Amino acid sequence: IMLPVGPSEFSPGFNENIDLFNMHPNPVADGRLNVDINRGNVFSIKLFNSVGQIVYNSTDLHSQILDVSEFPAGLYVMSVQTKSGIFLNKKVLIH
Repeated sequence: IMLPVGPSEFSPGFNENIDLFNMHPNPVADGRLNVDINRGNVFSIKLFNSVGQIVYNSTDLHSQILDVSEFPAGLYVMSVQTKSGIFLNKKVLIH
């Protein structure tokens, strides 16, 4: 039996965690990625490239605009860790 990994609508705490962060615009065309986070519940944010390397890592949650203008075009994953240790991931496309 294979079970899904990660948060789903059936996971405990899913509704509380789904709105912890949003990113826009997606795709990113102007080199600026706006990240809206719930600072009270978020511990860190990381951005991974398509081969799994961390290209951005911060626990300083005051900066809400990431300069991604020097990043190569491609698909990235934004990972947010909550203070309770839950990881939430969203894909972002950088042009």
